[in-house]
Amino acid sequence: MVTKKFTELKEKSHFKYFDEIVFASEQLKYFTAHLFLLRPFIDSPLPAEVNGQILYYFYQNPAGKRYNMYSDICFQKTYNYWDRIGDFLTMLLKEKKSRKIYFSNVLNDVNEEYKLNEHFNWLWDFNQKEYKSLNEKRIEIVQYFSLNTQFREGHLQNVRNKDFIEKLQFEREALPQFFKTNTQLAALGFYHTLKLVELLDKN
Repeated sequence: MVTKKFTELKEKSHFKYFDEIVFASEQLKYFTAHLFLLRPFIDSPLPAEVNGQILYYFYQNPAGKRYNMYSDICFQKTYNYWDRIGDFLTMLLKEKKSRKIYFSNVLNDVNEEYKLNEHFNWLWDFNQKEYKSLNEKRIEIVQYFSLNTQFREGHLQNVRNKDFIEKLQFEREALPQFFKTNTQLAALGFYHTLKLVELLDKN
């Protein structure tokens, strides 16, 4: 539904943010699909007996390396999607209080009249839980070490620890479903964002 306020905001580039949100969601789905395609072929720790001990060696194959690359990309694309949602929501601000526009910052700065709305509450709750957790993982990847390095180091430091290796591999193989869930949350978030922006027509 194209509302009156949407039409008025066309000259303020908010339709460009709308297009960016759609494109970002398509990117997330595309790279998530690659994870599902690659997962059956990725490397898995191989147990081997050495001097009477069972060790779990790390032999990375090409599919495993691509899988790790796409996983990093998915974290970035999910963050990018919600960053664009933040850009779009700036139309709810009478003035920009934060120096930088991020999803979390915009929610903090939204005018008080919108904060009792059920659609804002959904976005706020998501921001405090799923988004916060995801962004912490993304920051670790972007500012410190890639998932590839984290997995390799975790593996090499625990070659004798079967339980740790199994947990590490389980978490790795769970990433496609994790990002599939995030594509669903992205769609829900878009719905709640649009419903929240519709309130502009009533003010």
